[in-house]
Amino acid sequence: MGKSKSAKRGFLIAVAIILISTPNFISGCARTEKDSIIEIGEKMFIAQIQDIYLNTKDFLGKTIKLEGIFTGVLWEEINYYYVIRYVPDECCGAESVGFEVKWPQARMEPYPENNSWVEATAVLKLYKKDSFLRPYLELTSLTVLDTRGAEFVSR
Repeated sequence: MGKSKSAKRGFLIAVAIILISTPNFISGCARTEKDSIIEIGEKMFIAQIQDIYLNTKDFLGKTIKLEGIFTGVLWEEINYYYVIRYVPDECCGAESVGFEVKWPQARMEPYPENNSWVEATAVLKLYKKDSFLRPYLELTSLTVLDTRGAEFVSR
């Protein structure tokens, strides 16, 4: 009989520990807003961008954060804005890789100067241009940074 009381007490203690620690465990494992942001890092910049372009449907509506060179281009009387990094090109010197970025219509904020180093946080979306669906990043923030990262990336 003493053995079963001891076993019962051990069981109750184990249950109490589980109940006490469960909220901490669950809250520690819960994904926060920051965790759900896909950060495009410097070391695998090209690979991550390529993955998003090749698997666009898997990333639509997700928040993406990247740093790079801000550049604006006027093409056929339309301004296009990009956050890019350069990729060494054996033929012509340098190509670029990155995303077109734009503010949502309801929040048209000014864009920084060309060649500014920026951090962009945005949601991946699509728009139709010339009967093609094109991915772009709809900005939630665009911050000019003082410290520049690697302008040329190789992976």
